[in-house]
Amino acid sequence: MDRSAATPFGERSDGDGSPALSSARPLRSPEQLAHASLAWRLTPRQAEILEHVARGSSNARIATLVGCSAASIEAHVGQLLRKAAAEGRGALVARFWTLPSSIETSPAATRALERAREVWALTPMQARVLEQVVRGASNKDVMAELGCAKSTVEAHVTALLRKSGCANRAELIACFWWGATRG
Repeated sequence: MDRSAATPFGERSDGDGSPALSSARPLRSPEQLAHASLAWRLTPRQAEILEHVARGSSNARIATLVGCSAASIEAHVGQLLRKAAAEGRGALVARFWTLPSSIETSPAATRALERAREVWALTPMQARVLEQVVRGASNKDVMAELGCAKSTVEAHVTALLRKSGCANRAELIACFWWGATRG
């Protein structure tokens, strides 16, 4: 898989699996970070790390960007997961991006979903699965919501990762919401 492929939102990968959007540029939606900082009572360092996690950066990439060890980043990410009551990194990223609004009410998210459908050439079912995934739904939640088998959900998530060029669910969610906030 070409890790430097463009995303539907025009960004490119750094080649290490982290999207280029995880560079030192600030978030285009700083109010999102401020809202998360207040809601989850984050330290300045946790907010800085959350900003990179929300972009889909790996722990190793974040450690390089902020100048500390990967073990320290891992500890901070664990604290973020607890503060956000998130079961995993993907759920954390989804919760971050959906704090002030939801995909149902966000015109930017609706446009991003339409663009993802078009650019990634998604089937209708893949688009429905993507919509659930970017809300932070687990495979089990997607199964219940869409009424399909576990293996079907897993196949659709795998197809979404392949079509988007993302390495994992958290990166997929970050890519989606990053594009949604960029308009």
